[in-house]
Amino acid sequence: MPFCSRCGREMLANATTCPNCGAAAGQGAMPGEYSVDRSMMLSTTHDVPGRKISRALGIVFGSTVRTRGMGGRFLAGIEGIVGGKAESYIVEMDKARNEALFNMTERAMALGADAIIGIDLDISEVLEGYIMVTATGTAVKIE
Repeated sequence: MPFCSRCGREMLANATTCPNCGAAAGQGAMPGEYSVDRSMMLSTTHDVPGRKISRALGIVFGSTVRTRGMGGRFLAGIEGIVGGKAESYIVEMDKARNEALFNMTERAMALGADAIIGIDLDISEVLEGYIMVTATGTAVKIE
């Protein structure tokens, strides 16, 4: 099955759009977006189903701090007045999450890891309008 190049979610082979983010099938990553290497297995559990962990290589992390630009904040303010889903902030959160996962994966690859297990994402506001996303996990070799 193919993966969405924008959000990384699995898509049906005949899908025309991603069911998660709505990106058109075959649409490349937008400028400034990060795409996690698909050869690296990522898991929030402490194992990789069907695989044996041969060695733990250490804790890896990735983090980012992002903010909306002035125009984005203006649009988010309008969305706040109207009510409902704050799409501009959801898009920014997705970018931040993907960037943190990308940075963590890069560190794991530098250690020679095949997978990262026990992934935890932490999201916090560091200043008004600034979000920090940190991804932490254990880099491992698998058989």
